[in-house]
Amino acid sequence: MLTQKFNLYQLINAGLLLSGSFIIAASFAENTFIFLSLLFAAAFGLPLVNIAIGGWMPGIVEPKMMGRVQGWISPLMMLSQSITLGFIAVSFPEFLRVEMLYWMEGGCLALVGVFYSLVLPGLNKKIRKKR
Repeated sequence: MLTQKFNLYQLINAGLLLSGSFIIAASFAENTFIFLSLLFAAAFGLPLVNIAIGGWMPGIVEPKMMGRVQGWISPLMMLSQSITLGFIAVSFPEFLRVEMLYWMEGGCLALVGVFYSLVLPGLNKKIRKKR
């Protein structure tokens, strides 16, 4: 229903900004109930992103290349997760506190959301012109 009311790039932006802001807010929670409630709220932004990307991908990738694109997505995600976990393993707790990890994660999501809000509307226009 949301994809009929909003553009896919708007769902991606909203999901990233929503998740990022709630994750940052969770780092300031003073008790467990508030912390878990904020993370629960942050989790509602991720389906928006997944639905939008899943709906947009067939429109921007040629059908014969879809397998190759999907084949690259998983290894790149695993590599980025491994690099991030390696950074955390080296720098925690000497340089980083637990709160800082939430700030970094939420900040990255929000930063990507802002970047996408600047870039994706223009790309969406280009994709629509090609069709």
